[in-house]
Order: sequence, then C-alpha cells, then structure tokens
Amino acid sequence: MSERKVINKYYPPDFDPSKIIKKRKKVKTGSASLPTVRFMTPYSLRCDNCGEYTSKARKFNARKENTEETYLGLKTVKLHIKCPRCASEIIFQTDPKSADYVLIFGAKKLYDSGNTNQKLQDETLEETLSRLEKEEQEEAKLKEGKTGNKTTTVEELEAKLNALRREQEMNEELDEIQQKNVRLQEKSQTIVKSQKEQQLAKQKMQEEEDEKIAQDAFSSKRQTELMNIYKSSDDESNDDSSDESDYDQPINNLIKRPTSKVVLKRKVNTLGVSTKRRK
Repeated sequence: MSERKVINKYYPPDFDPSKIIKKRKKVKTGSASLPTVRFMTPYSLRCDNCGEYTSKARKFNARKENTEETYLGLKTVKLHIKCPRCASEIIFQTDPKSADYVLIFGAKKLYDSGNTNQKLQDETLEETLSRLEKEEQEEAKLKEGKTGNKTTTVEELEAKLNALRREQEMNEELDEIQQKNVRLQEKSQTIVKSQKEQQLAKQKMQEEEDEKIAQDAFSSKRQTELMNIYKSSDDESNDDSSDESDYDQPINNLIKRPTSKVVLKRKVNTLGVSTKRRK
C-alpha cells in the first residue's frame, strides 16, 4: 500500500516549470481591503434597512478606516460593521471631543445621551484653547473657594462653623442611636435565649415523667403476665402429674374385666364319689 503522506513527488523527465501558470490573488477593494478590528457597539441601535435591533456591547468584526480629520492632534477613525440580519453596512466614527461614537450611516440610536446622531461641528484650535482655559479657571475658583470675592467674610466663617457643629451633633446623635439599637438587640437576644432554655427544661421534665409512667406501666404489666404464666405452668404440672399416675399403672389393671360367678357341678367318678368342679 502507498503511504498516506508522500514526501517525495514524481517529476516527469519532460517537466518544465516555466510553463506553470501562477494564480494571482484577488485584490480586495473598498471596505474589504481595510484591517479588521474587534468592536463592541457603544449603545443600542436600530437598522434603517430591516429594523433589526442590536443591543449594547454586542461584538462585531469591524473594518477600521483612518480618516484625515483630527481633534487636538487625535485622529478620528471610521468603523464599518454589518447588520446581523440583512448584512447592510453600518458606519461609526470616533468623536474624541465628546469621548463617544457617532453614527454616520445605516442605523439610528434608540436614545440620545446628549450627543446627537449627527457629527458635531469641529472647533478651531483657538476656540478649543479658550474653552479649556475658561474651564481651568472655573475649577481653580471652585477649589480655592473664590466665587468672585478674593477674601471670605466673617459671616461665611460663622456659617461654616455652625455647619460643622451641626454635623458633629448629628454624628453624636447617630452614635447614641446606634448604641441604643445594639443594647436592645443584646437584650432581645438574652430574652430569646432564656425562653429557649426554659422550653428545653420543660421538655426534659415532660420526657422524664413520660419515661417514669411508661416504666411503671410496663413493670405492672410484666408482673401480671408473669403471674399468669406461673399459674398456667402450675395447672399444667398438676395435669401432667395426674396423667403420669395413670400411665404408671399396668394396662391390665386399667382394663375392666367382667366378674364371673363360680358354679359348682357335681360329677360322679367310677368309684361313685362325687366331686365339685369350678367353672
């Protein structure tokens, strides 16, 4: 038999490798030529073509497409997926400004989380810088407690002190309430334990009394049974003794014979003397 896996192949003497026609690979075009990326839907959506609902965090093999658009030096990316029912194309685009994804084509969001389905308008660098500076200033003012006045007034200090005192009082009251609850719980537990112990003691007493009653009843019944057994054994022994006395007598004595009467007859001998004969 021939081998299943052949290492050496047969080449005929007239073999010419130049005559072999090489098959060219098909060049992929469009979204098929893009690299694949594992992608999860950021929100639930509905297909525009077939109306299929896809839930949030469903996984797809998406095609990644780099775009020329940027936001603060960050490139935006398009992601192409297909509807699981009708295989129509759905396109997402990253939005680094709102840290979210925007639906461009093929489907609609089922809810609006503040970011519309349409693309947000891009800002210029000057606008973004001014907006960021304003946000930083506001955060710094909030941290330092500066809402417009550079110095805090005495009234604000008094209000803060009063608030702190109220918080302390509230904390003390809460501690007292918690301690009371703990005490009540301990008391209730001790009461429950004592009740359980009493019930167990009562049950033990009842069980002991029942055992005593059962033992007394059993002993009295046993005595009566033994007395009956002894009486029956005595009667049987008397009967056996009478029977044995009968059996000890000979059989001939037990049989009653008819009484025979003696009759005397006289006979005369040759000599002329009469004799009596018993029957």
